[in-house]
Parts: sequence; C-alpha cells; structure tokens
Amino acid sequence: MIRSMTGYGGGESQEGSGRWRVEVKVVNHRFREIVIRLPKEVSSLEEQVRRCVSENISRGRVEVSVTREGEPGWTHRLVVDRTLALEYYKNLNKLASELDLEFKPQLSDLARFEGIFSLEVEPEDLEKAWENLEPAVRSALNEVVRMREAEGRALLEDFQKRVNLVREMVGLIQERADLTLDEYREKLQARVAELIETGALETGRLEAEVVLYAERSNITEELVRIRSHLSQMEEAFESNSPVGRRIEFILQELWREINTVGSKTGDTEIGRLVVQVKDELEKMREQAQNIE
Repeated sequence: MIRSMTGYGGGESQEGSGRWRVEVKVVNHRFREIVIRLPKEVSSLEEQVRRCVSENISRGRVEVSVTREGEPGWTHRLVVDRTLALEYYKNLNKLASELDLEFKPQLSDLARFEGIFSLEVEPEDLEKAWENLEPAVRSALNEVVRMREAEGRALLEDFQKRVNLVREMVGLIQERADLTLDEYREKLQARVAELIETGALETGRLEAEVVLYAERSNITEELVRIRSHLSQMEEAFESNSPVGRRIEFILQELWREINTVGSKTGDTEIGRLVVQVKDELEKMREQAQNIE
C-alpha cells in the first residue's frame, strides 16, 4: 500500500488544569527532515518527540509544533539572601555614623539593593511532562498517517490506471513493429525485383538487407524490459514498506527503455505511441514525488 508524503494532524492532551496542543505538518522532501518546536522549559523532550515521528514517518519534511496552555509544570521560588542584606545594613549603618547622619532604614530600602531578593525556577519533572505530552504527539501523528493513507489510495488508483495504459500502448508498439518489418520486406522486394530483372542485383542481397534492418530496429528486448518494470511497479504497490524512491527508480528505467525504442525505429506510428508513453511516464514521475 502506498502512502502520500503530505499530511496534517493535530492532537491534545490534558495536564492538570492545563493542556498540551500538538500540530504536525508533512510536506514533500527527498529524504526525512524533522523540525520540532517545543516550549523552552521542556526543550529537552525533543528526542522523545523525534523518536515518535521516526516510528511513523520515513520520508518528508516534518514540522512539529508543541504549545502549552495553562500553568506550566514548574514554579518560581523567592529566595532571600539574608547574609547579604545584613552586610548592606551594617555598611549603611557604619556610613551613616561616619557622616553623622540619622539612620532609620526601612525594609523597602534594602529591597532596592541588588542580590538580596531573587527568583529561582524549580526544575520541571520532565518524565511527568512527557507522560502528559506523549498522547497528544501520538494522536497528531495518527491523524497524519490516516490522511497520508487516504491520499495514497487515490494515488494508487491513478498509478494503476496509467500502468495499464502504458502496458496497452506497449502491446500496440509490438504489433506495429512486427508489421513494419513485413512492410519493409515487401517494399524492398518490389524495389529490388526491378533491379534483378536487369541483372543489377543478386537475390542474396535482398535477404541480407532485410536481416540488417531487422537487427537494427529490433525492439523486442526493450519491450520485454518495459513489461518487467511495469510488473515490478505493481509489486511495489502491494508493499507495506515505503516505496517512493523505488518507484522513482523504476520510472527512470522505463524512461530509458522507451527512449531506446524511439531511437531504434523511424516508424511514424511507433513514434506517436512512444510520445504517448512518455507523457504517461512524466505524469507518474510527478505523482511519485508525493509518495512516501
């Protein structure tokens, strides 16, 4: 079963009075590229998120955006440096005495001095945070997979239709190639018959010419390989593994073979069929860029 490379999914999970929200977007890319955006306080959970993505997506540019609503899982704690406050007080008292000034400090005065009061952030329990976040991540990824599979079914239907069409045209090319050889033989016989009557050409030359033409224009091997590649593509459609790059390779080989067919024969009808086959292959190449 083939899957589209593009997809979108969202997921949510509860965290006490808060909530996690996860959005996953996947677009075409030759390989797999994962971009993750997490709140700063849980940035170290990136590896867990990346692992979940890798389990579900093997190709494409994946953008994961995680947001948090409500109270975070960390708290602030006010810290008072009593030693430093006392040091400030002693020095102010000494300075006031030396300057013969009245000294009646207020607590608010001391609060203005740097370092007496500070805020410390108690670290978050990341294990607990991941326990709450993971369901949202997996829910979003499951939605992405469902969308990719649905689009993949549409791609598969289109591919099968085009494969059958190419196979049909290859059959017509084979039939035309067989007729072309017979037509060439008949034309050559008619032309040479005139020369034989005058004794200007030996009959053995006729057969030699026909054999040479048949060898140069024989496209049987190319048509056999084209049919084989089409069968390999149909086998790929049934695979449970990602097959996008494999299909791209098969299409390259099909293009090479049909090019050879076109260069070997000068027949107008075969040339027209070759152009039609190329047109179908080009459409499949465009579609293959969206297959995982």
